[in-house]
Amino acid sequence: MNISQSPTHINQPNILSTDRSSMFALSAFLGKGWSILKQDKRSLVLTAIDLVQVSFSHKLRRSARIYLDARIFWELWENQDRIPDDWKKPSRNGHTRYICFGGTLLHNPDGTRCVLCLFWNGNEWCWSSGGLPH
Repeated sequence: MNISQSPTHINQPNILSTDRSSMFALSAFLGKGWSILKQDKRSLVLTAIDLVQVSFSHKLRRSARIYLDARIFWELWENQDRIPDDWKKPSRNGHTRYICFGGTLLHNPDGTRCVLCLFWNGNEWCWSSGGLPH
């Protein structure tokens, strides 16, 4: 992933800038009972991301990759026009592509570990909380 820490790329259409002065409003967005279990500290310092250079992985696993966090999810949810059209395409196996933000592992009120995901339903962007195995 091509990542820039400099705000000089703000006017480029494929660069998403993120304000790290405020945290993702977890309770306001998801409701009571949710908590953050773990965050990718490398993702927490990203202030600009080249969305065209984001690569997708089939599974979350330990690697040198930086997994995008809930704040990036929120920026995209609030600015859906910034999401690249390529992200709407089905995955290689023809199924709906879920863009999961594994940089923030959540704990839902039922006790399930999950991550926030975006997906294109054919008409609009939707979100879900994808459960993870224990």
